[in-house]
Amino acid sequence: MKLLKIVSSFIQVILIAVLVFLAAASFATRLPFFSRLGLNFFAVVSGSMEPKIPVGSLIYAGKYKLEDLKKDDIITFKVKDDKTNNVSVVTHRIYEVMKDEKTEKIKDDQDKETEKKIVSYEFVTKGDANNTIDQRTVPAANIIGLYNWYVPYVGYVTSFAQTGKGFLLLIIIPAVVLIIWELVSLILSVKNYYQEKSKKEIAKIKEQLTKEMAKKQK
Repeated sequence: MKLLKIVSSFIQVILIAVLVFLAAASFATRLPFFSRLGLNFFAVVSGSMEPKIPVGSLIYAGKYKLEDLKKDDIITFKVKDDKTNNVSVVTHRIYEVMKDEKTEKIKDDQDKETEKKIVSYEFVTKGDANNTIDQRTVPAANIIGLYNWYVPYVGYVTSFAQTGKGFLLLIIIPAVVLIIWELVSLILSVKNYYQEKSKKEIAKIKEQLTKEMAKKQK
């Protein structure tokens, strides 16, 4: 019985972990709080980075320091379509770093002029499987994160989870099942507790009756 409880608890923990990961991987980028923590997960829908990153993979793009980005780093960034204003997410390798330094004169509170160095970055990118570099350079403001790792095939799952049907099948139903499972476990635990308590009370009453009968016989 104890072994069954341990196995059941272990399965519950695994299912909860998978459910949380799937929800985070599918929807974290839509929530500013998670994005600020650097929890950026994206499904790879094109083969532009093969064989390094296969189609259908789930990638993680984490935090970065702008000044540390260099040639051959892989970055995830936003691209806006001028015609439709739709924003897509691309993960490509840095082909060239374009750094521009300017010095501007600014006045402080005492009207004194001081010089301030302003550094701006733009990046030329290219997909490993593409023959040419990307047509547009990537401004620093468009970078989402620095590529860290990928999990093959999971991108297909997270993409499906973002559809209505997928959200129901992969998020809602498993969550309901886990809640029901937990409620049933709680009910059974309470039932077992009171059963054990009743057994102890009955045993105590029997013991008292036995003692009283023994006294009467004397």
